Amino acid sequence: MSRRPPARANRQAIPRGYARSEDKRPPASSQRVAGRHYLPGDIHTLGTPLLTNLTFQYHLLQLLWPEVEVNYTYWPNGANRGKNQVFITPGAVLGRIRLYGRLTLTVGTGYQFAVSDAHPQYENNWILSVRTNF
Repeated sequence: MSRRPPARANRQAIPRGYARSEDKRPPASSQRVAGRHYLPGDIHTLGTPLLTNLTFQYHLLQLLWPEVEVNYTYWPNGANRGKNQVFITPGAVLGRIRLYGRLTLTVGTGYQFAVSDAHPQYENNWILSVRTNF
């Protein structure tokens, strides 16, 4: 357990579903998120990155949601001042799997590809997400 204060983030999300008129649930969706992270520690070293994220998902079968996500991060200050990074992440989400009553499980995975010239943090990365919903 870390004794550092937790990171804070200000974010705004804009979800959008795209449904056919005869369907109750949308077969496709997009989510746009923008925000700024305030990391604990020396702000002059870590900076305050500006983040944007755009995700497109399509609903297949009953539980499968293939997706493509684009992440963009820009550092206006700190050690990475003026740098940016862009990742494209193809992936899939499996869910909502009913566990008990209203409790459901959602599991997702994807692989991030760095597509920008400057990679101040890392090149490529596997992503795994496990969530319980109620």
